[in-house]
Amino acid sequence: MSAPPAPRARPRRTVLLLPATSPRLLRAAAGSADEVVVDLEDTVLEDRRDDARRAAVEALTTVDWGDTTVAVRVNAVATRHAYRDVLDVVAGAGEVVDCLVVPKVQAPGEVEFVDQLLRMLEEEHDLEHTIGLEAQIANPPGLALLDEIAFASDRLEALVTAPVDMAASLGGDAGAWVRQRVLVTARAAGLQAVDGPFPRVKDRDGFRAAARQAQGLGYDGSWVLNPQQADIAREVFTPTSAQLAAAEDRLAAYDRLSARERAGSVLVDDEVVDAAGRRLAEVTALRARAAGVVPRR
Repeated sequence: MSAPPAPRARPRRTVLLLPATSPRLLRAAAGSADEVVVDLEDTVLEDRRDDARRAAVEALTTVDWGDTTVAVRVNAVATRHAYRDVLDVVAGAGEVVDCLVVPKVQAPGEVEFVDQLLRMLEEEHDLEHTIGLEAQIANPPGLALLDEIAFASDRLEALVTAPVDMAASLGGDAGAWVRQRVLVTARAAGLQAVDGPFPRVKDRDGFRAAARQAQGLGYDGSWVLNPQQADIAREVFTPTSAQLAAAEDRLAAYDRLSARERAGSVLVDDEVVDAAGRRLAEVTALRARAAGVVPRR
């Protein structure tokens, strides 16, 4: 059986979530977040939906986003707002939008709906790029159909947890189990796994602990709500220069010795490195290089 594809490489160590009407949005491109998510969903009051769409389009089209990945979280497909969110955002700012985040996904058909709507809009507006999708899993129906959701569209780039929504739906905190379930499914589908927001923005130690738990499981990054959380997430999810150097040493030694000695495992610094160990070293090296880390020798 062949191995699953590697997660798609768009960096998501730090994903900054901001309301569409936030004045901070105009300054977000100058920050260091890998991705900025302009929110049209939970952070927007019901009677401000139209204002939020206009504000999102204005911010997206008047700011130079550089290399920052630009995403918009639309409303859930189960609501009456999702259709208009997608139409207005793509019509007004489709040239700069890299991804749409679909929240509270409960079934693969919801992802397929947004996929097909995007296809039609990309053709109508003659976009030169394909807009990706991220599916946020927030409730038991989404967990139950997670395998089907993860394979619902070739546009999908990431699965994102929603810790607060999930705790409310389950009636308690099942964070570790949910993270593991989302991670395994994401990897099987060749997607990134991104942890959802930690709401206690002044609890730096709490966020650091949550980020370390996610990183230890194998997550690619975390959503953040302010620059302080972004600094912590960047530190936690970025391999150090020493880790990169060690990974490169293992890769080089394994390739050199296995070719010379025709062995399936080699001893590197008192550690046995086999094919699985080589793959782990390769993941570390890829993440570090993507983050611009230079090995320390």
